[in-house]
Amino acid sequence: MEIAFAYTTGKKIFLLNDFPDQPYIHDEIHAMEPVVLNGNLSLII
Repeated sequence: MEIAFAYTTGKKIFLLNDFPDQPYIHDEIHAMEPVVLNGNLSLII
């Protein structure tokens, strides 16, 4: 729910790790165009 709120309010979305393996979750999150950090927090700055 939080990720959907961030998306609708135009906030940039970050994922600490890669997309989950569940296809239905992957498609929904991918549509919101998040930045995948893969554990690298320096990409936020």
